[in-house]
Amino acid sequence: MAGSSMPGDWAELEREMSKLVAAEKRAVGDATRAMRDGVEVEYSAEFAAGRDPFGAPWKPTKKGGSPLIGPTLALANPQVSHSGDTVRVKPVRYWVFHQAGWGASQSERQILPYGPSKWDAPIQAGISRAVERLF
Repeated sequence: MAGSSMPGDWAELEREMSKLVAAEKRAVGDATRAMRDGVEVEYSAEFAAGRDPFGAPWKPTKKGGSPLIGPTLALANPQVSHSGDTVRVKPVRYWVFHQAGWGASQSERQILPYGPSKWDAPIQAGISRAVERLF
């Protein structure tokens, strides 16, 4: 009806809504940190095993050496950061040449997944643990 008001403690409702918003922010932050940690673990595991994110071994170099490690280990140690609900992996600049290969002289040696990969299950498990801890 026009002009009537609903009974209830509106201030309490506002407080509870604020708690839910804060819980959501914590859950997103915890889940994103779990994703970042999972990405770091999976990325490192690739280099340790010499395989791509899908489980296939990297092709050896023409000289038969380890294809991506290199003397500085720069490619094996990217910057991994998170903000909001996003994880960013920033390998050294030349990573793209390994990811896509170049010409007939260099084989493709994938570093980052471009679709469903072996990274998915451990990252999703970390997210689930983070959200379960909250509730």
